[in-house]
Amino acid sequence: MLMNIQNLRVRDGANNDAGIQVDIAYIPYSWIKTWPTTKGIDTAANFEELVKYFGNFELYEGKYWCIIETTANKGILKSTLAGERDGRSAENDLEFVHPGNEAYLLGFIEFFKNTRTVLAIRERDKTEWRIVGSEGLPASLKTGEVTTGGEVKDLKHAKISFDSAGRIAKIYSGLIAFKTPLKIRLDFTGGSTEYVEYGNQTYAIPVNTADANFFVFEDGRTLHKVVVTAGDLPTGMTASVVNGKIVVEGTPTVAGIYGFTLVGQITADGTATGTVVESSTFEMTIVVTD
Repeated sequence: MLMNIQNLRVRDGANNDAGIQVDIAYIPYSWIKTWPTTKGIDTAANFEELVKYFGNFELYEGKYWCIIETTANKGILKSTLAGERDGRSAENDLEFVHPGNEAYLLGFIEFFKNTRTVLAIRERDKTEWRIVGSEGLPASLKTGEVTTGGEVKDLKHAKISFDSAGRIAKIYSGLIAFKTPLKIRLDFTGGSTEYVEYGNQTYAIPVNTADANFFVFEDGRTLHKVVVTAGDLPTGMTASVVNGKIVVEGTPTVAGIYGFTLVGQITADGTATGTVVESSTFEMTIVVTD
C-alpha cells in the first residue's frame, strides 16, 4: 500500500455551500468509448486520488453530452455506504426536478427508463464534476414522477432520480464535450498539427507551440456579424475577427484551460445578407498542455 493517511482539518471561515448546480450533464453509457483512469489503494498517493478520475472521457465519433436544466434548490446527490462488514461498497442517488411536462421531457423519461446512463453534476460551490455511473456499472433511471399539479399554485413538474452502485461518485475535472450548433474546423498556420481534438469545440495545444493560429468556420451555412469575447485566453494569445473569420493567434506559454465566447448570426441561404434564422452563441475551449 503506497497511500499515506492524512489529517482531516476544518478550514476556519471557509464556505461550505450545500446543493448542486442547476445544469446536469448526461449521456447514454454506450456512447462512451474510453473512460478516464482511476487509482486504487495500491496506486493512490492520498485520499483525494481514490475518488478522482484522471484524463478525459473519449466518446465515439459524433457523440456528445447534453444538459438537462433543473429547478434550483431541488436537486441532491447522495452517496451512501452499503453492504456487510468487509464487503462494503457505495450507492449513489441523484434526484432533481425539471419544470413542466412537455413532450420532450416525457420522451426523455421514456427513452432512459431502460437505457444505461452516465450523469455529471457540479456541487454548488465546486467547478469539478461528480460522475454518477462508472465503467461497468452505469447509472439507471430509478424514478420518473410527472405531475400536472392540482391547484394553480401547485408545482407542475417531473421529479426524476437516477442511481448507481459500486463506488462513491468520483470527481472529474476533465472535459465534457457538448453538442454545439456549429461544426468547428481547426487549422494551424505553417502546416503545424500539434494539437489534440477532444470533440466538438475543444482542442489541446502544447505549451510554446509556434504559429498556433486557427480559424473557426461555419459548416454549410454562413456565420457573420461575429463578436468575439476574449474571455480567459492564455497569455500570448488573442482573439479577433479577420475577413469574416474568427482568428485566435499567438504562442501559448502557460498550461491551463482557457475559453472565449463567439456570438454571431446564421442566415437561411448561406449568404451574409440573407434572412437571419438563428443566432449562435457558443463557448470554445483551449487546453494548453505541458
